[in-house]
Amino acid sequence: MFLNDLKIGLQKIVSSKNLWRGKLTDEKLGILLGQSKNHIRKKRFQIKKNPDYVISLENLNKYSENLVKKFKDEAESVFQLIEKYQNLNEIPKAIYGIYYWHPDLKIDYFKIINTKKKAYWLGWLYAEAWLSKHGNNIRFGVEIHKDDEKYLIDKFAKIIGFNLEHKETEIRREGELTDYVRIRFVSDEFARHLINQGFIIGKEKSKLIELPYLKSRELYLAFLLGYYDGDGKVGTTVITSGSIRFIRQVKEHFNIPYKIWRTDSEWEGVGYNIYLGMDLMREMLVNYKYSLPRKRTCFE
Repeated sequence: MFLNDLKIGLQKIVSSKNLWRGKLTDEKLGILLGQSKNHIRKKRFQIKKNPDYVISLENLNKYSENLVKKFKDEAESVFQLIEKYQNLNEIPKAIYGIYYWHPDLKIDYFKIINTKKKAYWLGWLYAEAWLSKHGNNIRFGVEIHKDDEKYLIDKFAKIIGFNLEHKETEIRREGELTDYVRIRFVSDEFARHLINQGFIIGKEKSKLIELPYLKSRELYLAFLLGYYDGDGKVGTTVITSGSIRFIRQVKEHFNIPYKIWRTDSEWEGVGYNIYLGMDLMREMLVNYKYSLPRKRTCFE
């Protein structure tokens, strides 16, 4: 509606040579706003793809600046329209950036867990990712050692449509220098879908997670394999979690005969551990074949 109203408003003040059959085209509208001729087409595509999409403050300011240069006070009604759009949508910088920098992001990827691939990545995020408050919004983030960048971070980013140009790296000292790589972005909608799948906001997430509800054993097996690739000990079938409830639910759901034990380390804090067993591990690997190679090779 906003884009169409912009066209109608500008049609009244532009010269007839800018019109085609008496109307302003999307291509010409983009140019008048100081953008490319494909700008409006791209905006319509993004809006169609995501009904919650909002045009950024930067774009709105550029629209106004270019209209001032071209039309001065003649475009006063259009300026009011832009201001009204901004006020109605209360556009915060933290939100619109996600659509500008990551136009292909699949916001609804985790809305429904109906494939083994989605279940696997959900399990991995349970182990490695976090949600945190970012002003009035929610930030998603996931970070791992650089050794697994190609098989985990890069692969996950491509699956959800995250622009890898905005991947971050950091070197930290944990006994020795260690390279980390992470992706993060602000999106309340993406976060809400994860929360609906059992994710928890804040630092206490690792202590409070519970086994999510999934519709089949195949999905649970893929989920557990994803979790193992995040918080499983390579060369063993052990998984660990800060949440005793989560570990107990895994033990009960998969009828694991082994006992749970507690560990306490300087870097990871208190953790609860359990052996999954070779039979369950092999079933997980057969069920989903695209997990972390260095952890698969120990059992194949």
